[in-house]
Amino acid sequence: MPSRFDRTPFALPADECRDNAGAYEQTIAAALARPAPGVADLERLVRVGVDAAAWRSAVDPAAPSIAASLRAAAAGAAALFTLAALPAGGQAQLRFPDGDRLLTSTGFTDAADGLLWERGMFAAMASRSHEAVEVLSGVSTDLLRRSTTRTTDWGYLRIEAFAAYGRRAPDALTRTAAASKATDASAAPASFKNFILDIAGPSLDLLYAVLTRDQPAFDTALDTALKGHKHYYSRGDGKRDILGQLALAPLALCVAARDAGLTVSVASDYLPTPVLTGK
Repeated sequence: MPSRFDRTPFALPADECRDNAGAYEQTIAAALARPAPGVADLERLVRVGVDAAAWRSAVDPAAPSIAASLRAAAAGAAALFTLAALPAGGQAQLRFPDGDRLLTSTGFTDAADGLLWERGMFAAMASRSHEAVEVLSGVSTDLLRRSTTRTTDWGYLRIEAFAAYGRRAPDALTRTAAASKATDASAAPASFKNFILDIAGPSLDLLYAVLTRDQPAFDTALDTALKGHKHYYSRGDGKRDILGQLALAPLALCVAARDAGLTVSVASDYLPTPVLTGK
């Protein structure tokens, strides 16, 4: 039997969380209903898709709509970053949950930043949206650096590590090790220390264990990642952040681990079972 890792209950009442989940899912449906979604619609799919999954998970971690919301986020991200890399007027055939669409680029958009890429990539990995993983893995950090929303140098290295994993690059392990070395809490500003210790560092340890198919290392890294996620979202403003109800990066890496033949020996509402098993 898998061990149990309890989730911290969210600060809002269950009825309010359920109402928010429904509202966010309706926003996803409205964006997908547009025949030619624009940049704002695609960005909304990524942000709202992950938020919707978290809101629904807060009240019903067994709901199938969690995976559906993550698939919408993955599709939105793949489309947004594909179009951002094209010159204005360029076209691309893009896959959405309800079918393919031919969309026209308006050129680079400032929304194509590293934070949105991570949301989309982890949503794609978690929901087994393999085509979106492939698309996002081909995005250059040079493109991401064009956005005025910048991340840190070690943040871009972390992105490169996950991108290398997604495209099955031979240097994925080397890139992951380099990103882990650069993601050093002792050398980071105080504002980043908790994020590195609780979120960024453990996700790279999980990735390394998946790449090496090291079950003991994966078990240890998952325990650290879940404890870190719980700690990070149990402090200050994190208590009121709905993303704390869904451990997105650990969930994505647990899905990757299962697909690589490893065992996920922890059951937790942070890791919704239908997403984890794909059933």
